[in-house]
Amino acid sequence: QGTIATTIITIIMQYVMQQIGKGGFKGGLGKLTSVLSGLGTNLNAENPLVKQIQEKTGIEDSQKVTGYTQQAVDLIKQEAAANPEGIESLFKNALGDTVGDIEGEVKKGIVDRIKGLFR
Repeated sequence: QGTIATTIITIIMQYVMQQIGKGGFKGGLGKLTSVLSGLGTNLNAENPLVKQIQEKTGIEDSQKVTGYTQQAVDLIKQEAAANPEGIESLFKNALGDTVGDIEGEVKKGIVDRIKGLFR
């Protein structure tokens, strides 16, 4: 279960970073939060992020994937509010890294709080 959680968080981070774009993290937390807010409420099975997560995790139930994605986005939002430096450094570290490194950062950073998230 932990690996699915890590995969989902990693995909969301990559997606957010794509949305932030090539300017990188200059806008910092504000940019990050606005991308997350944009994701927050309109998630459904047709959302490109949900589709990507469904592909990568192999979970067939699209409603379950949507729910997991929503929970993960909410968790990152809560984390950004509670621990802005932590989330900012997580994203900054991840920006220049390969996927494996992002997963490593996610595991170090917030995986303790996501373990119980996906049942």
